Amino acid sequence: MNSDDEQFIPLFPLPLVLFPYMPLPLHVFEPRYREMIHSCMEEKKPFGLIRAGANGTSWAGCLAEVRTVLQRFDDGRFDILSFGIQRFSVISFDTSKDYLQAAVRPFRDAEQPEVEPAPELRETAIELFMEFARLNGRKVSQKNLNKMPDEELSFMMCHGELFSLAEKQELLELRDTRLRLNRCATRLSDGIDQRVKLSQVEKHLKGPSLAELQKLLN
Repeated sequence: MNSDDEQFIPLFPLPLVLFPYMPLPLHVFEPRYREMIHSCMEEKKPFGLIRAGANGTSWAGCLAEVRTVLQRFDDGRFDILSFGIQRFSVISFDTSKDYLQAAVRPFRDAEQPEVEPAPELRETAIELFMEFARLNGRKVSQKNLNKMPDEELSFMMCHGELFSLAEKQELLELRDTRLRLNRCATRLSDGIDQRVKLSQVEKHLKGPSLAELQKLLN
């Protein structure tokens, strides 16, 4: 079967958004979802993670595969590590089982070779991401970022705390790599400005350091 053909899959509705290439640890405790995940592992088939919220279930999500079982508990619960594979849109939902299922159609970003992300946009986004990580005390490998294809790079930047759940859902459904990467760069730039201003406020509230006071007295 072609990966873009219509598929029938079990769904795991959760209040989050998963992107392709991204890891997601899950604690599976409800009996119906334990059954669902066990079936997926036995048949080596993916499940669909779809955002559930106050306004209902989204009509687009991300296929996920179970990479490993991290821990099993005596009462039947277990922890797994899953990874996003590919996005999908829901054609129709099916409620015939205890857990939700759906007919879905996977999709990718539109092929637009004439408007591929310009090198400067990619470089700017990576530089901003590195600076944002540094300001937040995190270490990121620029070498690994440079190796990522544009689509994967954009998903990785969407994955963190930069965007709200509603914004993440919108970015998941977006089929334009350049636009997604541009939105990430803009949000990173805003985040850096806010972090710098916050650092200045924190420094002001703490007052001068001992070394600074000594300089003033000398």
